[in-house]
Amino acid sequence: MTDASGAALARAIGKNTVLESFKFDCRETRMSDRSGIALATALKANRSLQSFQITCVETRMGEASGACLAEAIRVNTALQSFKLICYRTNMGDESGVAFADAIKTNRTLLCFHLDCPDTRMSDTSGSALGQAIQENTTLEAFKLDCSGTRMGDDCGLLLAAAIEANSTLHSFHLDCSDTGMGDASGMALAKAIEVNRTLRSFRLDCYATSMGDSSGTSFANAIRSNVTLQSFKLDCANTSMGEASSRALSAAIKTNITLQSIAVLHDIDMMVGLSLPKVVQRNNELKLAWRNLVCISQQTQCPKLQKIIDAMGELSFQQVILAYFVPKDMQWPLRFKRQGLQSKPTNRTHSPND
Repeated sequence: MTDASGAALARAIGKNTVLESFKFDCRETRMSDRSGIALATALKANRSLQSFQITCVETRMGEASGACLAEAIRVNTALQSFKLICYRTNMGDESGVAFADAIKTNRTLLCFHLDCPDTRMSDTSGSALGQAIQENTTLEAFKLDCSGTRMGDDCGLLLAAAIEANSTLHSFHLDCSDTGMGDASGMALAKAIEVNRTLRSFRLDCYATSMGDSSGTSFANAIRSNVTLQSFKLDCANTSMGEASSRALSAAIKTNITLQSIAVLHDIDMMVGLSLPKVVQRNNELKLAWRNLVCISQQTQCPKLQKIIDAMGELSFQQVILAYFVPKDMQWPLRFKRQGLQSKPTNRTHSPND
């Protein structure tokens, strides 16, 4: 496939007025910036596309393509999802900063994925992207794969600050494997998810970094405190996380009652004495039982019980129902304690007729 093919495809996109999704894989071809610029120009003018994905791995596309694609995102008001997989290309900080500027401006994009392993992007790009997420108020899903690049803790700290400040992100995925990010980044990211109340999914791939037990125990504290996260994945193979991280994460996951999906990958058995599938099953059952009992109780015809429910308020009432199901040895999330809503689980045995 050559630039002639890329140009023809771009012309077709420019004329099409009904296509909503476009996915193009031109990896290991002879396509260059001529194709990249043509496709970006078509995307810039198109008003029907809602999803755009291009895989240009090991092509001759570089900074010119990256800058033009970023400009297309900046001005396009129909696009909702953009994914660029550009590892082992000539794209660098000029492209990275341009994408960051586009995210700052765009108010319709919901999903942004940038996979740029083994490119010339550095902390300049990562820091700009972190700052952009802090300012963006519409993005719901963000993924950055910067493995094998020169990004380090400057990038990690700003991405963590973005998670802490952002109130629209539901999904965050960072692959910083084989980069300069260390415990400063790990601890900051953990603190961010500890205080964030909108994030539902968090994934960190930190394979072959210098992150150690300071990061591992920080993530454990975050899991223990966060009551909104539903999915947590941590790939810490070939790092310095060891026994202290294992014990802390194991204890934290046992006490968390909102996580529906958990994965911790390590060189050793991190989750000693812990069955992750059982924890996930327990949490799913708790969620269903809690909601069912709340619904049934709120429909009661008993005047005395109805007065109690009305007097307690919605959040307090749900907290008492939750206490009924939570194991008596489980620690309560810090947020409930600070709000003064802690209700100790009852010690009585529940019969099937309760």
